Amino acid sequence: MILKSRINDNSYAWVKIPKTATRSYSELVDNTIPHSHMPYSVMTKKFGEYPCVTVVRDPYTRFVSSMRHFFGALNAQITHPHHVNHLIYSIPLNNTTNFCNFFYKFYDKNCISFDPMVHHKIAYHNIQMYHPFFQTQTSMIRTATNPLIFKYENLNEFNIWLETEIGIDTSKLSYVGKSEKIIPFNIDLESEEIKSLVKYLFEEDYVQFNYV
Repeated sequence: MILKSRINDNSYAWVKIPKTATRSYSELVDNTIPHSHMPYSVMTKKFGEYPCVTVVRDPYTRFVSSMRHFFGALNAQITHPHHVNHLIYSIPLNNTTNFCNFFYKFYDKNCISFDPMVHHKIAYHNIQMYHPFFQTQTSMIRTATNPLIFKYENLNEFNIWLETEIGIDTSKLSYVGKSEKIIPFNIDLESEEIKSLVKYLFEEDYVQFNYV
């Protein structure tokens, strides 16, 4: 999404990383533009070169939020509209170990998939796993030069920037799309197994954005 300042002539390519409150901010900025999560490399091809701005999040809490989003869709039996007709790899939800081993089988470090189409095939029954969940935040802005990075853990800094640089009143911000803290089947999202899996899948995010 291109953010055009209402204060000056500046414009920015806003890379909306999933599970960083992007839907809430999108509705605040312009709710007429379809919500999407495009890497910077795709945005430049579509819109041209603009300075990059984004919000990143602790990889572990982002992963947990992503899984709760998915588990919530399973509970509600909501079918994601994209790629549901693809052949699928069924995620084992019977226990935490099998769940983790599934991802070790199909992904190398930093979400490099052994099967180029695995992102589009992961599902449980007819519920599609949203593939940007398994993309490092680093990869989404890799081609950007000196990106302006804010952190989800301190969104007040992003709010100040939106107000002073873009001219948006963030007092009207309403958080939407928050994942319910449901019991995720038989998966213990607070287990050491899950934490180790996240550090494996998103290793470069821990380093790049100084998370521990």
